[in-house]
Amino acid sequence: MFIGLVIGLIGYNYVIDDGAINLITGVNTDFLVVAAFSAISLPVIYKVLPTLLTVTIGVGLVTMAVLYFLIRRTFSNHRFDRIIPLHGWLTGQVPSAMALLRILDPRYRSVVFRDYVAGLFLAAVFILPVIIFGGLHMIAWATGNMMPFWSYLGLLLGYIGIIGGFWKVKEGL
Repeated sequence: MFIGLVIGLIGYNYVIDDGAINLITGVNTDFLVVAAFSAISLPVIYKVLPTLLTVTIGVGLVTMAVLYFLIRRTFSNHRFDRIIPLHGWLTGQVPSAMALLRILDPRYRSVVFRDYVAGLFLAAVFILPVIIFGGLHMIAWATGNMMPFWSYLGLLLGYIGIIGGFWKVKEGL
């Protein structure tokens, strides 16, 4: 996206072919998904399978409920197509989201793909504080001292309050 903007600014945007870009994106997405899944160690998965399933199902259901609530109020078109990649991104990582989006739109021709890619940068800006302070709860778990966890929870709730303060509610929804 950034390189496309730079190419457009210098006047060479006529050389950009959307079909070629979609093919390159598709190949890179396939490689990214295969690499992500091949990095998983099966013995580790077998060891933590009950906990993994419990957390996965619980977080997946809560995420779908929140996404349904937010997408219904935010977008007027392609609601289902927007929920699916966001669910993959919020419960895993970008490769999961791209794989789910590729199932819905194999050639990346819908507006959902363009909106998703454009929104990744904005989402990264907003999630950066969560990533920066995300290690605090792991310190609490490793040391047994709960103060870093409560600090993380306080910072997270404060940040959600700040972001939520910018949220405008549409009338009639």
